[in-house]
Amino acid sequence: MAILLGSLLLQSVDLNAQVSGCPGALGPNVFPDGDLGSGTEMILPYDPNIAPGYFYFLDPPPVDGAYCIANSTVDWDWFAELFWLDIGDNSPDPFGYMMVVNASHQPGVFYQRTVPVCQNTPYIFSADIINIFLPQFTDAILPNVDFLIDGNVVFSTGDIPMDMQWHTYEFQFTPPPNVSQFTFSLRNNAPGGFGNDLALDNISLQFCGPKITLPEVVPLCDGSLLLTPIFEGSPWQQAFYQWQISNDGGQNWSNIPGANSPNLTQPNPQPSQIFRLLMAGTADNLNEPFCRAVSNETAIEVPVYQSFVTMATCEGAAVQVGGESFSTAGQHLVQLNTIDGCDSLITLDLTVLPTQTTETAATICEGQGIWFAGQWLVQSGDYEQVFIDQNGCDSTAVLHLEILPRASSQINASICLGSQSCLWEPRTYEQRALIN
Repeated sequence: MAILLGSLLLQSVDLNAQVSGCPGALGPNVFPDGDLGSGTEMILPYDPNIAPGYFYFLDPPPVDGAYCIANSTVDWDWFAELFWLDIGDNSPDPFGYMMVVNASHQPGVFYQRTVPVCQNTPYIFSADIINIFLPQFTDAILPNVDFLIDGNVVFSTGDIPMDMQWHTYEFQFTPPPNVSQFTFSLRNNAPGGFGNDLALDNISLQFCGPKITLPEVVPLCDGSLLLTPIFEGSPWQQAFYQWQISNDGGQNWSNIPGANSPNLTQPNPQPSQIFRLLMAGTADNLNEPFCRAVSNETAIEVPVYQSFVTMATCEGAAVQVGGESFSTAGQHLVQLNTIDGCDSLITLDLTVLPTQTTETAATICEGQGIWFAGQWLVQSGDYEQVFIDQNGCDSTAVLHLEILPRASSQINASICLGSQSCLWEPRTYEQRALIN
């Protein structure tokens, strides 16, 4: 349903609790006590003066034309015990308060507050209401509530059923130009009598602004900061912006001079600084907490990138990391700079693999040879051959080669000319000696 009241455009909806028709993000509640507070006492011990024409009741249950602020209707005696629900307020707080209203015999306003509003800013007004009459009394009068702005009806709940459920009723509107405050009222249209009793909670008036999202943390090493927010559900065709900075962790904020565009470029930001963006429908509204949208906060972080590297090298060799050479076993810390100027720390765990030398001695006879290191060796000497082992390191084989000379002996023998018996025949050593 849409209503055009003068130049005030309103839209109304009946939704479940905690559901809103705002496409962006809701601002703070203009009603600071919209949840009616909380306390350990069952009944608020003083009249908050929010119900013109009704009187405040300290001894529950309230009679016709009376109300009270209570955290529960449990164990109330008299007619409440027979006809009303045993309920607490509509929140997780066990001590939260709600407004319990026993309707007057004549229809009338049972809640009224005057609050400031902002120009060119859409709002959502909502309240939670429950019919507190037990559903078995089918002939009971049903509450029927009008929402009014400056005395004009802008939304009606219709008959509120006896279903033992809280209902959230809300409507949207945009104040006309040059209007800075409204009087909001809730009026019960049904006459009092048997029934027509209700509880009220969670009254809120919140502007519907954009959702502004910034990165939670921006890594920065050198140069300038560039922030580009994401906007969702902005109601303004022409918006106004103001970037703010905090140097104390968000406790206090100050405007950045000249930073009035959607994006921010900030030279030389410091790690301790925090940034946020304000957005509103008018320039003046940027200074009003209840009229402006506020982004999340962005912190500056100077990151240090750390990595752990395991490497191995051979004895006598070195590895290169970041322009440095390392040849000893153990852990070494290397500091580098990334392409964006940030520190990068590398922990190098270096293993040095030993080189191996194997020595072999060989003896052969003169005239013989041996194959080693790709060559045929026939002379005595020391020879080396370098191999690559399974780890990729040098392995040296050394050959000590000795060549033994040939053994020789001389034999003198005599024979008779023409004598066959003097022919030389192999004899024993002693026989050969006798011949000589």
